Amino acid sequence: MKNRSELFNPTRLQSVSGYVRFVNHGAHVLDYVPAGHKPVLWVSEEAVFESGKAIRGGIPVIWPWFGSHPLDSEKPAHGVGRRMGWELIESREDYAKLALQPGQTNHPDVDGEFKVSLEILLGSELQVSLTTQNVGSAPFKMSAALHTYFSVSDVRQIQIGGLDGRTYIDQLDNNQRKFQSGAITIDQEVDRIYVGSPDTVEIHDP
Repeated sequence: MKNRSELFNPTRLQSVSGYVRFVNHGAHVLDYVPAGHKPVLWVSEEAVFESGKAIRGGIPVIWPWFGSHPLDSEKPAHGVGRRMGWELIESREDYAKLALQPGQTNHPDVDGEFKVSLEILLGSELQVSLTTQNVGSAPFKMSAALHTYFSVSDVRQIQIGGLDGRTYIDQLDNNQRKFQSGAITIDQEVDRIYVGSPDTVEIHDP
């Protein structure tokens, strides 16, 4: 962990349900530990805490494009939101809101005028929501994600439920479209995009 500054000093939310920690850099959630349980999120020991860099692990904010930029592969993968300093605009015991203000989002790699916010609510479960508002006069195209890294006991033993019957794009097999049958198990490298996925996907960890 390198070059800690105010952007990298964690803010901690805590309740009887557990605790969560986040940093302003990238509006990045680092830890979520429900009361009486092990950590839900994983952060790499090799993670770099440095301005202009993305943190590996936790819940990175992917914004305003996912993967490579659709028109310019020289732009940073997964957008610029996870590399920027967000402003903490509201915080209480179990809730926090961070934002990129319109002036901040006038970034050379961002097309359009946006106001972006991330809300973190610690209740009986952790809720993280990302909202983008167009504050300009022109329409725009964008994509976003909360690219969560989960901590599991043994990836070969878990099952992922909720995607049975869905079509997915296999990015390790020439982006072929395939059909998911049953729960997902991991016994080799996997890189897939599931199309039309449901609201709830579950990791079953024995």
